[in-house]
Amino acid sequence: MRILRNHALLVALLIMFPANAFSQDVPPAQDEPPAQNAPPAVRGKSVIITWTENRSQRQAGEARFRDIVDPLSQTIYFSTGGRPFLRFASTLRGRAASSQGEGMSGKSFSGGSRQIEFMGQSFTLISTSKGGVARRITVGFNDTFSTCTAQVVFAKEAGANVVMGKSLYTGKPLEIRSGTVSGVSCKVRDGNVSAGP
Repeated sequence: MRILRNHALLVALLIMFPANAFSQDVPPAQDEPPAQNAPPAVRGKSVIITWTENRSQRQAGEARFRDIVDPLSQTIYFSTGGRPFLRFASTLRGRAASSQGEGMSGKSFSGGSRQIEFMGQSFTLISTSKGGVARRITVGFNDTFSTCTAQVVFAKEAGANVVMGKSLYTGKPLEIRSGTVSGVSCKVRDGNVSAGP
């Protein structure tokens, strides 16, 4: 039920954010029900989506907002059994921080929900926070699932001037006033690129 509420929230959020957050064309999903696991063609592969977020934010309780440029990545490895393993990472100002997740649905780093849905040759990853922040990543593949394109949307709760997120670096609450997305790219690699040596 909580996931359904977060999906309804995100639909409302996305209406407020037009296509300027989208970077590349993604093939439309085919008219078929969502898959519960990754399709065979993408199993044993990693999908790496990178983008930059420009956000106006501050640590909770601070007086002044700061404009930051945050290079982000979402890496998803689909196991040979079709189970996704996720790594969300930031390299802000030369520092690195990340969070991990597993499965088609679960809890996001920010305390909200996370869900992946496949539709034909594309999938959508929706992640929300408890405080009104949402991201939607849509990935489309070519016929052989060897290349991909992506769209990323950053959104906040409709009508809210400031929403609450969470810092990957400190785990502390962030107050976010605005955010935009640029420089989205997508690539497919064989194997688990997040695995250690």
